[in-house]
Amino acid sequence: MPRIDLQKYRQERDRQSSQLALQLVLSESGISSELERLRHRIDELEELLGLRSPQRPLPGFTVLEWKLLGVMLKRQAVTREFAFRALYASRADTDQPKSSRIIDQIVHRIRVRLMAYGSFVETLSIGYHISPENKVRLRALIDEANCD
Repeated sequence: MPRIDLQKYRQERDRQSSQLALQLVLSESGISSELERLRHRIDELEELLGLRSPQRPLPGFTVLEWKLLGVMLKRQAVTREFAFRALYASRADTDQPKSSRIIDQIVHRIRVRLMAYGSFVETLSIGYHISPENKVRLRALIDEANCD
């Protein structure tokens, strides 16, 4: 049986460890820049969907209510299923409600909070809708509240 030179074995192991460490550092910097790029893209997409608003929420609105209102302001109509996915898709399964009917409750709370200003959200057979005229009124209300 051939004899193993322990010193050469340790030198080779140390050399390989150093190479792996260097590769890890290089890949981590690549990974961190890729993660940063992906985070930026997620921010862009959330803004396009209406999930992220530069304005402060109207008084009394929860985060979910504000996000759903933002989605309804960006789209012509919002189905219950789309709203459910938009609000809950990024959450772990254990944090998700069991049914998309939760959207009905959130829309109800939005209607209650906006009741003093008029009726904005209409129910359609496919989901919910805010008319173009009401979107203009609602955006003006939001802008006015954010001027304070």
